[in-house]
Amino acid sequence: MTGVDCAYPEMRLSELSTTDGRAAMPASSAACTVDLIAAYAFRSLRDYTVDPRPLGVVRYPGGSHNTTLISGAPGAIDFLAARVAGRAAADDCV
Repeated sequence: MTGVDCAYPEMRLSELSTTDGRAAMPASSAACTVDLIAAYAFRSLRDYTVDPRPLGVVRYPGGSHNTTLISGAPGAIDFLAARVAGRAAADDCV
């Protein structure tokens, strides 16, 4: 969220953030990956935002954390680009 907030301040992500979310953004902006994992592992985005809807999940059969990072990047980038462009996400809730 911190990176998106810096790149697209017009999205006003702080308006969607809880008090914890607003505090986490500057605290995490200069942190190293290891520090971020230690501080935020096993937390949910719902802990930091006022929007209770869950995020969609895409599973890659047989993929590990590292291989999915690479193979899933194009889809993740396309998804984020569409949201930044103002296009609504597909409603795949069942």
